[in-house]
Amino acid sequence: MSARPYRDCLKTRARIKGFAPILSARTFKPLTTSAHHFPRKACACLRLLALDGITNPQNLGMILRSATAGFIDGVLLAKKGNAALGPLVIKASAGTAYRAPIIHCDDLADSLASLKKQGFSIATLEADATASLFATKPGARQIYVLGNETEGVSKAVKKLSDTPLHIPMQRGVESLNVAVTASLIAYAGYF
Repeated sequence: MSARPYRDCLKTRARIKGFAPILSARTFKPLTTSAHHFPRKACACLRLLALDGITNPQNLGMILRSATAGFIDGVLLAKKGNAALGPLVIKASAGTAYRAPIIHCDDLADSLASLKKQGFSIATLEADATASLFATKPGARQIYVLGNETEGVSKAVKKLSDTPLHIPMQRGVESLNVAVTASLIAYAGYF
């Protein structure tokens, strides 16, 4: 992937703010390339975050920031259906989008099915799930799927889920912001 499209979308902002950061797209890899790097990780565990229709650029940026800072080895991002990696995402990520371990794929459901065949377990975050994120031990190769801000996880991706998970809530709260959920996943099991 070339860094040129990202530099182009920063040019307009550069005229307004007076500068344009140089984007290094070395961390943006297609799934086919990244799949070959997974087994080389020294640790036996591997945790990926898959984004299923995250359309708000601020949410996407904050998710990338939490995943990069936390214990997430890659963020699976479909080319269609998610917010574009533009200036709003970069700003919300506080610049960590440049270092985020983003793995691009054409279709999320197809990519998850392929990764499942490679031994990955898939957990979807759903408000009505019975198992808790904090009480469930992740598999050695674990993918956590976050759904759209309004609609949740798509039907095609739900069908692939091995474990639907929820985050326990109190005082009648129904859900958390998707970026907050990503932060909790990034550090789940660490404490």
